[in-house]
Amino acid sequence: MAECFVRADLRVALNGRNPERLSEASAHLRDLGGQVLELPGDAGDEPPVRGALDRVADLWGGVDVVVDNAGVGGCTAPPCGARRWTSGGTGSASTSAPP
Repeated sequence: MAECFVRADLRVALNGRNPERLSEASAHLRDLGGQVLELPGDAGDEPPVRGALDRVADLWGGVDVVVDNAGVGGCTAPPCGARRWTSGGTGSASTSAPP
């Protein structure tokens, strides 16, 4: 999903617990021409997540889409026109956009 955003010339902020994997993913996106911000941390820990969102908002003027790909979940589809989507198999990915 991040590759799609980069190819659409959108900035991407990545969050992850493993600094090495985070750096590798960020480097890959930069190789594709993306503007990437690395935000190390655990998505299950609320204060760092809020801090990461605040940092993105401060640097880039706001957050347009959040992709939550942490944890384990099922697959659901939104009604037509919904602003939230969740999909997954062994994990879940949810996207949210402001109305």
